[in-house]
Amino acid sequence: MKNPYTGNAPSTFWKTGVTAHQYDEKFSIFPDLYKKKFEINNTSYICTSGSCFAQHIHRNLKRRNFKLIDEEPAPKYLAFPKDYGFDLYSARYGNIYSSRQLLQLLEEALGINSWKPVIWQRSGSYFDALRPTVEPDGLPSNEHVHLARSQHLEAVRRLVEKVDVFIFTMGLTETWLCTESGRALPTAPGVVAGEFNPSSYKAWNMNYIDILADMKKIISIIRQARPYCKFIFTVSPVPLVATFEDRHILSSTIYSKSTLRAVAGDLQNRYEFVDYFPSYEIITGIQAAGRYFENNLREVNERGVSLAMNTFIQQFWDPSNTQELIDNDQTVADLVCDEELVEREI
Repeated sequence: MKNPYTGNAPSTFWKTGVTAHQYDEKFSIFPDLYKKKFEINNTSYICTSGSCFAQHIHRNLKRRNFKLIDEEPAPKYLAFPKDYGFDLYSARYGNIYSSRQLLQLLEEALGINSWKPVIWQRSGSYFDALRPTVEPDGLPSNEHVHLARSQHLEAVRRLVEKVDVFIFTMGLTETWLCTESGRALPTAPGVVAGEFNPSSYKAWNMNYIDILADMKKIISIIRQARPYCKFIFTVSPVPLVATFEDRHILSSTIYSKSTLRAVAGDLQNRYEFVDYFPSYEIITGIQAAGRYFENNLREVNERGVSLAMNTFIQQFWDPSNTQELIDNDQTVADLVCDEELVEREI
């Protein structure tokens, strides 16, 4: 007898799509899990952004000579450029954990909305609260923060005006807001600089409707500047480091990642120019059996990063490229994750 599933591809059944595969140390590409929706060629200008896991995407694309945008390159005199927000993404915006953070950055850079900078202090130095870790020692005055932010926004504007493929890794639903301006912050006040005052800042856990609305606006803003721009969204497999909700961190993590995954899937289904890459499933799925995390069960290890990145890159790989595709990522520990600074007090 036939049923509606008869004749479907083996990858659509658990028995043949998951059980039949041997997930061992030699497993370097996840078969059939990801099939590209569109091409990325050697003329495509690529922008990377998102939570700290997105740094793996940027680094791996750069190592394989894809055409990555870098509108704020590091000065040659810097010995450790990543400590100052360089070489992480296509501009020096640091980690962008929430959809609201990205939306507000784009609106500010393109003149759609304007806000006063949110400036924090620490030990006599001044910090741009919207990217507080790019100057680890801060700047000498408010005026310096204003000038640096103006230059950064100009770089973001240039980025948007040339991007062909916009890659964004969705990281968190939990965010902190400045109550006066409504600005979404990458870290809570007092973690890097500034002080927490409940009358000045509030916690906000975004829901599906909030995030979907933000992401649709983000797509619209970029497509107005670059009508043929395509998008690849991913969800970070890295669990939350802390939650401000009155519940266990595991429950908050599952809520956050499930919500982000649902939004990403909806966007992929809505738009022909939006794709989703399942790094989240590769690292956290039941078939992984936890083997792609370090002992702390939070950081993704070298094997996991290599598996996810090779699965992605092999879809766009030029066979004429003489560089080896399968190349373990030896720099997992180099991630810059300001979110982790929350744990310093524990």
